[in-house]
Amino acid sequence: TLMLTLLVAAALAMGGLLGLFRIEQEDVGAIRGCVSDGKTLYLMSSAGLHSWQPGDETPRLLLSSDQMHREGLSFECLLYLDESGIGLLHPKSKSLWRYENGSLVRQLDYAGTPMDISGVRYDSVLMQDGWLFLRTLTSKDTAQGALVHRVNPHDGSTQTLSLTGVSELCAYEPGKLLALIGDSTSKQDQLAVLNLEGSILEVLYQTNTQGLTGIAYAADRREIYAMVHGVPSRWIGNGWHAMQGYAPHFLADSFAVVGNGYAMASFDSVQYVPFSEPESLPTLTIHGYFPANNEDESFQKDHPQIAVVRQRDPALTAADVREAIQNGATTDLFYVKLDISRFPRKMAKVNWRLRSHCCSLAAMESNARRFMAAPVTGSRLLSSLKWQRIW
Repeated sequence: TLMLTLLVAAALAMGGLLGLFRIEQEDVGAIRGCVSDGKTLYLMSSAGLHSWQPGDETPRLLLSSDQMHREGLSFECLLYLDESGIGLLHPKSKSLWRYENGSLVRQLDYAGTPMDISGVRYDSVLMQDGWLFLRTLTSKDTAQGALVHRVNPHDGSTQTLSLTGVSELCAYEPGKLLALIGDSTSKQDQLAVLNLEGSILEVLYQTNTQGLTGIAYAADRREIYAMVHGVPSRWIGNGWHAMQGYAPHFLADSFAVVGNGYAMASFDSVQYVPFSEPESLPTLTIHGYFPANNEDESFQKDHPQIAVVRQRDPALTAADVREAIQNGATTDLFYVKLDISRFPRKMAKVNWRLRSHCCSLAAMESNARRFMAAPVTGSRLLSSLKWQRIW
């Protein structure tokens, strides 16, 4: 397959996003994940346990890796908020800990208990109403194959919930959880409210695969946040209120609300985006497939005065693009996955010289023959011409 980018327009301007903050791997080491109590962000890295608050110039080291190693812990620890502080789950030593007053206190050795589940990787953990909820994967599982377990943190007794397709889990109101649940058949994701037994109480929102990610709950303000179609958004009861977006790391897997902003952590960085209204700065909007080369963040770093927002939609087709343009879409870029095997052989006579994201050819899987009439200069489609000339 070829990844083709369809250029419609470009956004250029000067300025930047006030309050944006990044914590890089060279500052704190490789990053394992983060949690927030609303005011403070806690993150685990290869250098130890850190805290950060909006306005801080650098993260504060709470526990060094040497201190952790003396207790037999490594940066494999998963962080969670427990009833009185920061909890740590260390899969290698099969133990639960709490960070209290500058030191670590062991809570449970779960080796040999039902919590000691063999053949799985503990992917994430949270605490709600005194219960731990673990999301586990085997080496062969994708996110759709994850299992969720409810654990008593005092004795390790464990119950596997009858949930499938859970890609994200988040603490919510008392007696409830938030879950992002995907259906590979319908290619739809839904944000659902669960009870603590894993039953769905309510479906809040449904969207295409990858249309929503990064669910986070701000308990102090009783608000749900997420990345919706690439934009930090707040749930308002019957829909989402979009805020100013900024390109996240494409491998971000840990999300939290801290202060008046949204934090996203990946293995090599944490990005904090303050909540601000849309169009707070010029925004380049993209709709479609998400590339594996992380070009959004690379462009963002080179051009911090321009926000990059991508609405992820791996199922986007050329027909969808055509319909969107005809309906007056204001999207700047469409990124479509094209199966070149469906094009006639004579297409090979065209010297495209495709170069990753630099090309801007129209991707029309179902209109291959008509594509031959499209005006091309070198490897670039003359996108300023009328669309009728292409379809």
